[in-house]
Amino acid sequence: MDGNMVTFKGSRNGLYINLAEGPTYEILLEELESKLAAARGFFRGSEAVVDVGSRVLTTEQLVVLERRLSAIGGFDLMQVVHEPAETREGRGRGSDRARLVRRTLHSGQHIRHNGNVVIVGDINPGAEVVASGDVFVMGRLRGVVHAGAGGDPAAVVVAFRLEPIQLRIGDRITRAPGGGQESDLPEVARLQDGVIVVEEYNSGVHGEAARE
Repeated sequence: MDGNMVTFKGSRNGLYINLAEGPTYEILLEELESKLAAARGFFRGSEAVVDVGSRVLTTEQLVVLERRLSAIGGFDLMQVVHEPAETREGRGRGSDRARLVRRTLHSGQHIRHNGNVVIVGDINPGAEVVASGDVFVMGRLRGVVHAGAGGDPAAVVVAFRLEPIQLRIGDRITRAPGGGQESDLPEVARLQDGVIVVEEYNSGVHGEAARE
């Protein structure tokens, strides 16, 4: 590792972290952790925007990134910027952004995003999230969620507890079954043979997790 692939830039609004250049995301994450550990406490309380270049992070990678920035660096991940390679070559600015929402959504609140959405909190009844990609809820989902809103049948919805008023993946709509046992494991809703199924979430089956 050359130690110069991950760069930091301060601004009035916090810290800009560039993870755009490097052979693999795992190597970049390792260098990021090393630099954060060396500066432990220096950035505490700051907010960060992370540029991952042409890479598209999975929902799990986004959650792991948020956790490590918080645990090691002491600051909040506010936004992840992704720019396709062809766009990056054609212009210097402009991007698609993974949406990270660090609050509970209450009745009447709506989130709509072209990409993945991660909610660090609950989705209460009367709140709605619509995403063209996956939706990951680090809390209880009791509102309305539509993943794969652009017609992606491979999109998933993951939550620590799935109790939605309405759940939609692609063009399929359902309500999650109620009355189940409380579990310490997250739950995932996905399409299987054209039907939305809900089961315990296993990162080895449902996605490629970044290493803890």
